[in-house]
Amino acid sequence: MEIPQSASVPAGAVLGAHDLYEDPYLRESGMLVTIDHSKRGRITMPGCPVRMSDSPREVRSAPLLGAHTEEVLAEWLALSKQEIQEFQEAAKLAASAADVT
Repeated sequence: MEIPQSASVPAGAVLGAHDLYEDPYLRESGMLVTIDHSKRGRITMPGCPVRMSDSPREVRSAPLLGAHTEEVLAEWLALSKQEIQEFQEAAKLAASAADVT
C-alpha cells in the first residue's frame, strides 16, 4: 500500500471472503448469523442489514419449496380441504406424467 500511496494513488487494505467470514465483530453485530436449516444443517449467512432499536429482526432460513402450499390454497384462494387434496393429487399425477416423458 505504501507504493501506490506514495504516488498519490488512494489504496487501502481489503479483507478477503475468509477474513470477513471469520471476523468476530461481524458476528457480534449480527451482520453474519449462523442458523439451523432444515436440509443443510447449521449455515452462516448475512444478517439483516437494517438496524432499528424498536424493530429487531429475526433471521430465519427460507422456506423449502412447497412449505406453504396448503396455507396459500386455503387462506389466499379459499379452497376447502377436499379441494386442496384434489389439487395435490392432480399435481402428483402431472409430475408423474412429466417424469415418464
